[in-house]
Amino acid sequence: MKKKIISILLVVLLILGYGWSKLTKASDIKEFSAKFIVNNSLINTGDIIELNYQYKINGQGKNISNISLTHSIPSNFEVINLPDSNWTVEGNMIKANDLNSSDGMYSFTIKLKAKSFGKIDTFGIATIEYNYNLGNDKTKEKVTETVIAKAFDKNNNELTNLIIDNTSVNLQAKIINKRVENNINYIYLDEPLQVEYRLIPEGEVKVDRKPVDIVLVIDTSTSMRGSKIEAAKLAAKDLINTIYNKCIETNCDDKVSIIGFSTQVNINNPLVSVKESNNKESLINKIDSLNANGFTNIHDGLLKAKANLNSDNRDVDKHIIVLTDGMPNYYINNYGNVERDTSTDNKIAVGKVYEEIDNIKNIGYKVHFIGLDTENGAIKKRIF
Repeated sequence: MKKKIISILLVVLLILGYGWSKLTKASDIKEFSAKFIVNNSLINTGDIIELNYQYKINGQGKNISNISLTHSIPSNFEVINLPDSNWTVEGNMIKANDLNSSDGMYSFTIKLKAKSFGKIDTFGIATIEYNYNLGNDKTKEKVTETVIAKAFDKNNNELTNLIIDNTSVNLQAKIINKRVENNINYIYLDEPLQVEYRLIPEGEVKVDRKPVDIVLVIDTSTSMRGSKIEAAKLAAKDLINTIYNKCIETNCDDKVSIIGFSTQVNINNPLVSVKESNNKESLINKIDSLNANGFTNIHDGLLKAKANLNSDNRDVDKHIIVLTDGMPNYYINNYGNVERDTSTDNKIAVGKVYEEIDNIKNIGYKVHFIGLDTENGAIKKRIF
């Protein structure tokens, strides 16, 4: 009986010993974080900020090995300092290998410099990977943990975004009630000190914007003959060249469409990217080909312009610019046909234009008229 009891005790002790061995070897990585540390949410280009990574190895064993870290940071920053030779940078990707794997809390700080303008709402995802080893030193598959990097100020308050700008303010102070005698400045002790402060912005402001779609709707009716059509062409070509130069400078992708109308639309050029030189020349040639002849169907021009804007699914600002000199006297009827307005004061054609302007505005597009007075977004009947 004693032998049986001893045997049972030995088995129990062996089991407990094996379990204790596994417990003493068990450990994992906790409290992994990636933080951008700044003074406040407004940063000037050239400012230096800190990016801090932390993790904690919890446990008594040494069953964690081959710890690596990766983090793709916003392109607005460049790395100027790394903790040691285990850290490298490839483009915007920060990488680290063979990080500390003993028990304890570890912290690594990287210096970043703000290099380009912009608003930063997301700060990338940091990933830590490591091998987890069993008590018998057999290696399990690689363990991966990720965290969303966040931004904090020096008081550890979380910031939802960062704005990088290259403007700064020079503060100047001037005592305005001082007196000067023999090159000595002084004021009376019994009078208040009057100081003038000036805040002088320095640098330049660059505002990022969405691309723009513009449809130029040009009246080519008979009343536009002569100086009017030539002025409209000149203005349209000047706009095309201005957009082209700006897009070459800033690499924007603005698109322009040209529509010519008289009794109905006679030229309908689809939206094209202006930064392509061949597209720019094609648009200018299309403008030069416009001839004034016929009646005035603004309604058809607006319908075609809306369709052209609808064809672009990009998240862009969309505008229609109408250049015209006359009262609309033709329109598109409910059957899609061109129809002359024989009503008093062209009420039907004018009403169709009002209606289509409202339709376009309700979509979120903007309509601008040049050559017509406007009031509250609607065309007035008085022509100048």
